[in-house]
Amino acid sequence: MYLLLPLLLGGMLYACLRNGKTMDVIHANWAICGVVAGLAGKALGISVVTTLRGEDMTRAACKLLDKLLLKLCICLSDGMVGVSQTIVDFLRQRTVPGKTHVCLIENGVDDALLSIQREYNDIKILRLITIGSLIPRKGMDVILKALNAYTGQIPLTLTIVGEGVEEIALRRLAQENDLAERVHFIGAVKPDHIPRLLQQHDVLILASYSEGRPNVILEAMAAEMPVIGSDIPGVDELVRDGETGFLFKAGDTSELAASIDSLLQTQASLRRMGRNARQDILQRGLVWQTTADKYSTLYRTVMRANR
Repeated sequence: MYLLLPLLLGGMLYACLRNGKTMDVIHANWAICGVVAGLAGKALGISVVTTLRGEDMTRAACKLLDKLLLKLCICLSDGMVGVSQTIVDFLRQRTVPGKTHVCLIENGVDDALLSIQREYNDIKILRLITIGSLIPRKGMDVILKALNAYTGQIPLTLTIVGEGVEEIALRRLAQENDLAERVHFIGAVKPDHIPRLLQQHDVLILASYSEGRPNVILEAMAAEMPVIGSDIPGVDELVRDGETGFLFKAGDTSELAASIDSLLQTQASLRRMGRNARQDILQRGLVWQTTADKYSTLYRTVMRANR
């Protein structure tokens, strides 16, 4: 696979050079693509915008090569977009003012999520859901251990959406803790199935150790769901502790179990937090049209600067 990587990147560069001749802007997602787009942009004399996400920050903090790629990406891009304020702050510390335009452009949510009608009346079983790759960074094992530690009166079920290298270990952990009947692994699903899944559940849990700005939290909030999430950069910008859900220390099983119990103190709190969550999405204008308008403005800005 490593031997194929130069061919892949070379093919991407060729495609950018070939198709970019008649374009005004090349828009890249993630740092390595930003390097390819940046080289093509310099050769063609056109503007380049790169959007960074949490994975770029995580990899750059761990590997020297990724750190160098990120630095080169910043140097080659005329505009840099962060999907969270944490990423934007990171970029502003590493860019030259007036040379590279840095801005926050948040992802939006689909209208289908905002139309979901939800009622929390006489809940006999609380239906939890978590969505993400089954990899160590996502902390899925923490959720399973928290379910085992939960001592509340209302029974819980958990649906795990996603696939990855940790699936076998997670299934084994569920079996060992007598959770097999309450935990359902459904694998990966198509994006257009997410609204229906969220409507069928009551609370979203995200136990990641690091994130950028998780779309799944935005989607759950738009679907009028309380969110219990790790208290990490990106997540803490979205979840208001005690108002739209709860934040817990990443990896802390006991605190996650206590957060679940706190959420269930009254069913009125579920309704209140869910409604607050949707209201946050609406007040902040986190819909795709707003995202598109902000990108359009950025494209015009970098194009004017390059004339």
